[in-house]
Amino acid sequence: MDVEVRAPGEYLLDPDPVVTRAGLVAELARELGAWKIDERIAFLSADTPMRTPFGRSLRVIDSAPWNQKQLPASARLCELDIGAVDIRRRGLAGDVDQLRKRLKLSGARRATSS
Repeated sequence: MDVEVRAPGEYLLDPDPVVTRAGLVAELARELGAWKIDERIAFLSADTPMRTPFGRSLRVIDSAPWNQKQLPASARLCELDIGAVDIRRRGLAGDVDQLRKRLKLSGARRATSS
């Protein structure tokens, strides 16, 4: 049975690299009742918290299409008072440290971007 691909829900799961290398992302999705957010990228999503030793669960506070050249995310991150961001690089070309500098964040909260 294939795993559905659709937009992120309330929670995101970043599977452990061992799960990805073993080709078990779809199996983990089925076990958790989750779906993929992209056919080629291992992130899983669900509308309820996913508890598993096989990945890191994150709560989604905002989701938008990514455009590295325009970086509209910078304005939205400022609105959310985000001052530090952990960028999960899946399917993203470029240098993460350079991208983080271009965001020029100054808020009080920390977030993860994928």
